[in-house]
Formats: sequence, structure tokens, C-alpha cells
Amino acid sequence: MRNSVDQFNQRRYSGDWMEPDFRPADYNLMSVLAKPMTLSNEFRRNYERWLEEEVFSGPINWDLVLAK
Repeated sequence: MRNSVDQFNQRRYSGDWMEPDFRPADYNLMSVLAKPMTLSNEFRRNYERWLEEEVFSGPINWDLVLAK
């Protein structure tokens, strides 16, 4: 009985028992944006090229954008 109570208390009151996939997620935009983020060196090297190729080089249909 004592072992069962100890196991229950460990699961209930310890924060380490829950697997990462089942931990509560933070969906608050402001708190997520406020957390520091480290970007990889590969991302930093290729970010400007990605902007040019994927964002700036394509035509923008402003009528469609403004209609939404």
C-alpha cells in the first residue's frame, strides 16, 4: 500500500513524470514570441537568399491579398 501511495504522489506532484508529447502546450502568442529563440547558423546564412527567391521574386496579387 505504501508503495502505491508513493507512486501516486510521485506522478501527481512531480513535474517530471509526464512525457514531452503529453505536456501542456503554450498557445499564448505573446508568451511564445517573448521566449528567446536561437537560430541555426545554416538558417542565418540562407535567410536572405530564401527571402529573395521565395518572397520578393514572386508576383503579388494585391487584389487577392486585400480582399481577405
